[in-house]
Amino acid sequence: MEIADIDFEQPGEFYRRVLLSKEKEDFLKNIANHLGQAEERIQYRQTTPFYKADRDWGEKIAESLTLDLKKVIKLSEMTQDERVAKTMR
Repeated sequence: MEIADIDFEQPGEFYRRVLLSKEKEDFLKNIANHLGQAEERIQYRQTTPFYKADRDWGEKIAESLTLDLKKVIKLSEMTQDERVAKTMR
């Protein structure tokens, strides 16, 4: 099953419309703390869906993990299969 851009709309709306500022801050910290334990290639792969859902969300995660935002953006333009292939060992 291919993931479509529409699949990122609901999480983006959740981030933008449901979470309050403090909740967003805590949410971002939790995500960054957990992803920070992963290999860099996985951090890139997993930050991309956050960026696709909401640019601010993805940018903040990338910044927290000190990832190259240009690379995150480039990965976000790929299909899921392409992204996985690009972030393999």
